[in-house]
Amino acid sequence: MKKIIVALLLTTVFASVLFAASLVEPSVITTPLSAQDNNTVKLAILAGSRDKGWVPKVVSDTEITAMLNNRNHSVTVSIVFSKTGYTIKYKDSVNMDYDAKNNQIHRKYNQWVANLNKAISKRTDMSK
Repeated sequence: MKKIIVALLLTTVFASVLFAASLVEPSVITTPLSAQDNNTVKLAILAGSRDKGWVPKVVSDTEITAMLNNRNHSVTVSIVFSKTGYTIKYKDSVNMDYDAKNNQIHRKYNQWVANLNKAISKRTDMSK
């Protein structure tokens, strides 16, 4: 019986360590630009988001939210922009193990946001 309890405790500790190791701080990506106007940046964000499977929604003249659904995971980011640049920040998620107290999230989040940023960046280059 002791061996079973010890094995269960070790398994729990090991699982906790693996879970903690898979969490990272959600990145905030700021990209400087020199665009003609806000609308040019807005169109690049909308197109770049769609290119990577994100669903963008215009919130205001200077903000877009974008949502990505990947299997049973969902991530929403806020993209605040102007003609001088844009910033992508975490807004919400489902099934991504987000820990608000420690500002930690599943490591895949940063990969998805980096891919989103690359797609938007590519579109801003094309708009010049």
